[in-house]
Amino acid sequence: NRQLMTVDPKGKRAVTHLRRVARLAQGTLIAARLETGRTHQIRVHCRSIGHPVLGDSLYAPREWAAGDMQLHATYLAFDHPRTGERVITFAAPPQDFLGYEFATREVI
Repeated sequence: NRQLMTVDPKGKRAVTHLRRVARLAQGTLIAARLETGRTHQIRVHCRSIGHPVLGDSLYAPREWAAGDMQLHATYLAFDHPRTGERVITFAAPPQDFLGYEFATREVI
């Protein structure tokens, strides 16, 4: 499948920093910081460590692939390609993110 990307030591460099934020009844809430911007990078890296994104019909196993993909960029920052100015944006999580029940209130 030409759409599928994979982790390959001979491929282009791709770096994602993952941090567990909280344990949920449905899985784990993570924060991801990207050093690079490869196609499907977060999805591929999560799958490669055995933690696919819930609702990912391309990379998650069938039992995890149903429903909306639970991937959201709350905070984005980048340098504008023409002006060089720092652009920072915030977006609240969509409604379907807000109904998750925390298995622990502890932020990890």
